[in-house]
Amino acid sequence: MADEAAGFIEVGNHPGTAATSIVAPHEAYRVTIPLENKAAAPWEGEVSLKLLDFWESELNVVTKHLAIPAHGRVVLTESFSTTRQGIFKVAVMAGKNAPPVDVASFAVWPASAPPLADSSFFGIHVNSWDRSLVQQARRLGFRWNRNHNMLQTTWWPRVQPLPGEFKWLHDPSLELNVSNNIQVLGQFFGTPYWAAASGPLPAQSVHPGDSPYPYGARPDPEKFRNYVTQTVKRYKDRIHHWEIWNEPAVPQFWSGSPEQFAELTKVAYEAAKAEDPHAVIMAGGYTDAWRWSERAAEHGALRYCDAISFHLYYKPTDTPEALLAKITQSADFWRKLSAQHSGRGELPLWQTEGGAASTSWLRGPQDKEPLTWRQAAVSQVQADVLMQSQGLVHSFQYLTGGTNKVTELTNLDRGGSPRPMMIARAVLAHVVDRATFHELVQHDGGRTWAALYKAPGGGSITVAWTGENARVELPAEVFGTNVTGRDFMGNESFSSTSNASGTSTATATGRTIQLGDVPQYILSSIPAPDLAKALKAAPFKVLTEAKPLPKEVADGADSRVPPQGDFAAAVEKPAKLFTVDLRSFTNMGFADGPAGDGKGGWADEGEFNDFREFPTGRQTIYGVPFDVIVPDNNNGTSVISLRGLTTTPTLPVAVKGIPLPGGKVRSLFFLHSAAATRGNNIGHYVAHYADGSTVEIPIIIDQNTGDWWSPKGKKEESKPWPVRVTNRQNSTPGWRYPRVWEWPNPKPDVPVISLDFVSAGTGTTPILVGISGTQW
Repeated sequence: MADEAAGFIEVGNHPGTAATSIVAPHEAYRVTIPLENKAAAPWEGEVSLKLLDFWESELNVVTKHLAIPAHGRVVLTESFSTTRQGIFKVAVMAGKNAPPVDVASFAVWPASAPPLADSSFFGIHVNSWDRSLVQQARRLGFRWNRNHNMLQTTWWPRVQPLPGEFKWLHDPSLELNVSNNIQVLGQFFGTPYWAAASGPLPAQSVHPGDSPYPYGARPDPEKFRNYVTQTVKRYKDRIHHWEIWNEPAVPQFWSGSPEQFAELTKVAYEAAKAEDPHAVIMAGGYTDAWRWSERAAEHGALRYCDAISFHLYYKPTDTPEALLAKITQSADFWRKLSAQHSGRGELPLWQTEGGAASTSWLRGPQDKEPLTWRQAAVSQVQADVLMQSQGLVHSFQYLTGGTNKVTELTNLDRGGSPRPMMIARAVLAHVVDRATFHELVQHDGGRTWAALYKAPGGGSITVAWTGENARVELPAEVFGTNVTGRDFMGNESFSSTSNASGTSTATATGRTIQLGDVPQYILSSIPAPDLAKALKAAPFKVLTEAKPLPKEVADGADSRVPPQGDFAAAVEKPAKLFTVDLRSFTNMGFADGPAGDGKGGWADEGEFNDFREFPTGRQTIYGVPFDVIVPDNNNGTSVISLRGLTTTPTLPVAVKGIPLPGGKVRSLFFLHSAAATRGNNIGHYVAHYADGSTVEIPIIIDQNTGDWWSPKGKKEESKPWPVRVTNRQNSTPGWRYPRVWEWPNPKPDVPVISLDFVSAGTGTTPILVGISGTQW
């Protein structure tokens, strides 16, 4: 039998399920791990299984001696349990020098934990076609689910897919939530193909997997009124809160104008209130499209709602300072706007969709990108606390759904187990549930934050953290003599009567409490107002300084695009460069008017999402000259925009026969872009040669082009050209990114005489701004 160095052992993943992903303290979690010997020689050695907590500290190690024949396979099983609650994972090392592979994760949560209050701040988007995921949410105590793409019960195309009779196709998903004590925020959303105000559209599937989002076309007002009436009538005994539409400033979801959306809110509000006067109606799942929203409000959109719902996404690496700035900006904007236009003063604010993308916390041997699961868990808790500090009523974290991607907006990991951010949020929810936010105290020392709540039974609850990497110490007596600490996962870390282990030092009189950059909880008998005064006067001792805040990016530079060198083929022989005349082929300008009308500019997404600030005339980009057409000199057109089913379904699929000046081409350079990207392969060019042959040139997102909103992809060959824009929906400057890509001609001895530009007909709109080239 060969020793462990003679073979390579492939460690497989535990086939977990959401239904079994949460156990109670002391309850065993059983893992099943396949091990396969890939070598032609037998393998014998030690396999270690390690139980790790959120901090990746080892809680238990089990070592087994195994012998695996050549090309053989064994299945290893083991059970783990712990008295602590939180998130845990199992790592396997097959051999002394083998890298650890995380194979399974599970949560430990008390079976006796009560559900959160009916008025709980903490909402979710849970996939309601999967019973185990809804039950998982109930197990953690969550009480609110938003009827968006993870539920869809009240969407118009789901309740009335065809003219006439209502079908109510997704009632079982609603009943699954209700039976699990989860309240639903209903949503009036989507236009069936037959109900568009402009006339019938192509039919769509009514199955969510086939058609995740319905049409965003402006509906016929009376048909929409009837839909709202019948839907509220059917569900008013189970749904008491309703949201009008979703992200109406995004053309994919609403292709009408702000003024027309204001009319829609009036129809929905009047119909819903007529059927259920006590229902709470909110509009409209808004984004940070400030200018669009101002127009809608000026025409009455906020007069026909009882609350405002908006969305707030952030990065897991955002500092608390950045999070608070984003939250405050949104809250202040909506309060001011509602005070001006609602007729009832400031309206309550609901954050109905938001969160941060994160990586899996299950580390594998192939992982190369930075893992962000820890930052995502921390920023999730900080964001929820800071939203409460700004008076928001509810926050719905997006989403509890599939886990096919390494990085995505999901609460779930492989096998349906919760990610750390989901458990961290559940801990926060149970600690502060039924408490009332009182005050946010900040201290310069270590950039320390302390969010104080009035505890329901008296006393206070503090959620405290520091800036990144900082450690801060303060006297325990600040919190009084009757105090208990809980760590980020909700376990007792110290108390006034015991010195339990944890991230804080014990708190008997005369001792100290240490705070770090991972939030922790301090429960004190001191009332929150008194504790706030004490904290402001407390001596904070900085043990480790916080990492400096990121410097603001200077005007004229975009830190997301590193410096790009010139194309060698362009600068080596400037005299051989040429530009291609596109004037007789262009069909769109840079500036757009009404969205979705098949004319105007760029990707036909409306005046607040166009590229009117694109530099025109002769532009030299990375050494390549392009003649960017001035629209006023070419009947208002500058670019070729092709068909994309999301925003440009009526534009041409292809433009053919674009002539080139002839001669032997070394390389062609494309100044191009894409909008509303869905998938990767969005189209192709066809090069026609003088000998009658052709070469097809694929256009692929994150390889040789990219979405105009996105900076450079990790494997991208094309070079983004950052363009500063101010015509944005939120009125703040930003960046957009057309691409320049070099195509080396594979047949340099045969002249290229023309090009075709062809869309793949997916949801993405391919856009061509300019073509240049260099000859031999």
